[in-house]
Amino acid sequence: MKLKLLLGRAGTGKTRRILREMAALEAADPWGRPLLLLVPEQATYQMERDLLDALHERGRRGAQRSLVVSFTRLTWWFMKEEAWAPRPSLGEAGGVMALQAFLLRHQKELLYFGPVARKPGLARTLWRSLQELESQGIGPEELERVEGVAGDLEAKLRDMALLMREYRLHLGQRKDEPDALTQMARILPQSRALQGVRLFVDGFSHFYEAQWQLLRALLHTAEEVTVALTVDPRAPDEPLFAHPRRTWKRLLEEAREGGIPVEEVALGEPLRFEAQGLRHLERELFSFPGERHPGPVSELVLWSARHRRHEVLALAGEVERLVREEGLRYRDVAVWVRDLDLYRHDLASVFRSRDIPFFIDRRRPVPHHPLLQLILAALEAVAGGFPPETIYRYLKSDLLSLPRDKADRLENYGLAMGARGSHWQSRSPSFPDPEMEGLRQQALGPLFRLEDAFRPSQASLARDYGEALLAFLEELEVPQRLEAWSAEAEGEGRLDEAQEHLQVWDQVMDVLEQASLALGDLSLSPTLYHRMLREGLGVIDVGLVPPTLDQVVIGTAERSRPGPIRVLFLLGVTEDAYPRPAEEDVIFSDAERELLLEKGLDLGKTSALRMEEEAFLTYVAFTRASHRLYVSYPRRSEEGKRLHPSTWIRRLKVLFPRLEEREPADHLPFTRPQMAAYLAQRVRQELDGEKPLEARERALWSSFQRDEEGRRLLEPYLWALRYQREEAALVGEDLRLLLGKEPIFSVSQLETYAACSFRYLSHYILGLKERPLARMDPARLGEVFHRGLLHLSRRLAEEGCLEEEALPDLLDAILADMEHRIPEVRRSYVRRQLVRILGEVGRHLQEHLAYGQFRPSGLEKPFRFPLLLPDGTRAFLEGRIDRVEECSTEETTWVRVVDYKTWGKSLDLEEVRLGLSLQLPLYLLAAVELWGGEPAGFLYMPILLRWKERPPSLKMDGYLVDHPDALLAMDERGSGRLIPASQVQKGGWSKQSKILPLEDLRALMEKALKHAQTWSQAILEGRVKEEPLYWNGRLACKNCIFQGFCHYDPFLPGFQPRRPRKGEGEQP
Repeated sequence: MKLKLLLGRAGTGKTRRILREMAALEAADPWGRPLLLLVPEQATYQMERDLLDALHERGRRGAQRSLVVSFTRLTWWFMKEEAWAPRPSLGEAGGVMALQAFLLRHQKELLYFGPVARKPGLARTLWRSLQELESQGIGPEELERVEGVAGDLEAKLRDMALLMREYRLHLGQRKDEPDALTQMARILPQSRALQGVRLFVDGFSHFYEAQWQLLRALLHTAEEVTVALTVDPRAPDEPLFAHPRRTWKRLLEEAREGGIPVEEVALGEPLRFEAQGLRHLERELFSFPGERHPGPVSELVLWSARHRRHEVLALAGEVERLVREEGLRYRDVAVWVRDLDLYRHDLASVFRSRDIPFFIDRRRPVPHHPLLQLILAALEAVAGGFPPETIYRYLKSDLLSLPRDKADRLENYGLAMGARGSHWQSRSPSFPDPEMEGLRQQALGPLFRLEDAFRPSQASLARDYGEALLAFLEELEVPQRLEAWSAEAEGEGRLDEAQEHLQVWDQVMDVLEQASLALGDLSLSPTLYHRMLREGLGVIDVGLVPPTLDQVVIGTAERSRPGPIRVLFLLGVTEDAYPRPAEEDVIFSDAERELLLEKGLDLGKTSALRMEEEAFLTYVAFTRASHRLYVSYPRRSEEGKRLHPSTWIRRLKVLFPRLEEREPADHLPFTRPQMAAYLAQRVRQELDGEKPLEARERALWSSFQRDEEGRRLLEPYLWALRYQREEAALVGEDLRLLLGKEPIFSVSQLETYAACSFRYLSHYILGLKERPLARMDPARLGEVFHRGLLHLSRRLAEEGCLEEEALPDLLDAILADMEHRIPEVRRSYVRRQLVRILGEVGRHLQEHLAYGQFRPSGLEKPFRFPLLLPDGTRAFLEGRIDRVEECSTEETTWVRVVDYKTWGKSLDLEEVRLGLSLQLPLYLLAAVELWGGEPAGFLYMPILLRWKERPPSLKMDGYLVDHPDALLAMDERGSGRLIPASQVQKGGWSKQSKILPLEDLRALMEKALKHAQTWSQAILEGRVKEEPLYWNGRLACKNCIFQGFCHYDPFLPGFQPRRPRKGEGEQP
């Protein structure tokens, strides 16, 4: 028994010494006792590669007795060697599901966590806190013994003790990772499996309590234990190494208590650094005030980039240059960032575009993987009565026997018919269309069988549910589909995706096994099982193995454990990244941890300890490269927010006075296709006035233009640079064939054309429509109310009044007439709205009858009005007027038109003059020309669908003729309550009255007619293009459903809005 401590600062060769010693022992005696290298889990893959390299140097082609393990792998290896039947293992997924069950079961007893027991993610947070307590050797008894605390902390300790006791009781004969380590430590002294082994420990700065217990047992079992620690043996009290220093001291205490001899090997000068400047940086970075480097330093590069994308582009160019000009391999280069989410998308896209092989080292959550979506949708459907939204997610999983195009058709049909859960859940035919019913049965057949298996008579235990779910997945042939997807992805070079599909299936099977292990004996409802399994599936993430050997590794200082790195790029070195602010634990705050520490209960990490770790991670990051270090920070975020450099940037400038901070250069790409793309981008920047071409770029552009292959590579980009929307007018003869010799237009068509001719083409010629949905949108609701008002107006015209008691019969008639237009689930709502609105409007119309002389001469009166077009041909304007009202006096017959509007629309004369609002002027013109009389005005009657406190004003809005006979015939009181005109005391009309002289009213009608003729002629001539009208700061594209079809882009040449011509909107 012996403990050897390898002590040295970063780069002093601790790992190299361990690997060479293992290789020498392996070469000397390949059949000796095992040589175990214990490293963190994420470092095992790289260490295996490095160990093989060391063995190759000794002439060995592989390892016979050497093994790289993590704590988890070590317990598994021990079980295998000992032929030990371990207790069933409960992992994170099982622990989270069990805790979720305990939270719900004891919700009323939990003082602090009870009110939020159903909060998503709480169980996972609590599980990690329990693991931390277990690893610190803290149990429920220790939590309950704490005295002198009150309030939230007292409630937390009580709740955590209850949950921990329940968790331990439920574990029974099962185990989790801390328990597995403790169990192995207990059995190890009686075992021969690890007697006399050589154990090497590397890559750790601290250990948890359960790990300490195992290390203590190994110290007494192994022939020799070698532990490498990053500390400075010459300055043992240096704050930088406080974290590993505590580990050093505890190892010495454990050895002294066990009577184990200790050998301390102090490693001196760093061996890693090939450059003097990097050696100086390692020595002085945390030595304050620090010695300054006198000379220039080429091995340290400091970039100040415009933004993160600029950092990544410069990085990619520099990597290509290093490989091309300095002979480096991609594996010699690493990229570290503090927050991968800020950089990984840009890094991936840029590296792919430059054909730079790379691997992003991270655990990847997969909440949107089709398999997880399928399982959760299936369970939610079975537990919740087949809600439509859930069924649509189920159909889109792409893991059904139903092809995706048929699944989309089935979804569209369900949305159009307003299919409810009962329609989807029914075993009997529930869809009128036979084809769609067949698709429904095909898609939902496996789901019906899963529902049967989940019935109380068939299943009530979690184990039963898991078996039924597995049978459901096998019926759908999910494993075979995922294998096919993986093979396809691998064949197309998407190696990450290929691994992901296979790993997700394995992890889902593990979660089902964990659910059976953690919840197997619990009686659950399908709803509760769904909730439990959702928590378990939420912990799934995949850790991928680098698919190739020669690639740039992208990672973080916290996780990445790469091999030798010659060149390291540190990106995003801003003040909020280095150092990163310490985040408090969500269960126990730092203040609570400090208080408990005073009470004798050490929960582990506080903010102070995390800041120590932060300093150590900074040290690791700045000292990892052996040849060159690039440090970069962006000046602006994606939102344009200013970013400040880290204090460590200033520290670098202090230590290296001649270090120049510069903006990274724009590297020219290496391959000709990349060069073509780069040159096109630079030409675009010059055309936009951003940055002129440099002389070398102009020369390269000319070279590409002269070369046949160069022109071929540039052609796609030249097309984009020269792109300008082409005028592509329709052939008038074709439109006349579609519309007929004497085409018929509606006012809505002409108004649409006035706003945007392409919208008219899309809607009225091509017949494009939104996906039909069974909902009461404003247009459909307005149609129902129009029908209701028609019935009401006819009854009033016949009887002169309408009693409240007559409304039910009227409503029945309306609903019978419109039943096919109203989704069944909305009929009670529509009926309530009709009762309210018709009652109010009925009273309002009766007031018109009481105080006015205008009477309806036509309700929903159809008309067809001839339009003489500028080229001498003829078209027709067709429509239906809601109300045509007349009033006869001794001199003439006055005519006005009324249109119902469910959103309280007001009339804008400017829109009339621009041709955007032609309806009322043209309706009045048609009424006067076809049926005679003098124009008295046109009005909107508002039918507001909602009001909060009081009924809205139902005063009509529009424009009326400035004639006292006509105005008083509309409201003999002149009060302005019914129409937009009111008398003043002197007998005239107020300035707010919307009245026009008769000649102006006629001119307005003629203006509308001219627009109708002009738009009709333009349509027949095929003048259609993406040219929306722009007026008064408004663009007609707003709320247009065809924007994704026309691709109108005001920033591209040729895409310009149509602005009103001079005089087009002037007063007629």
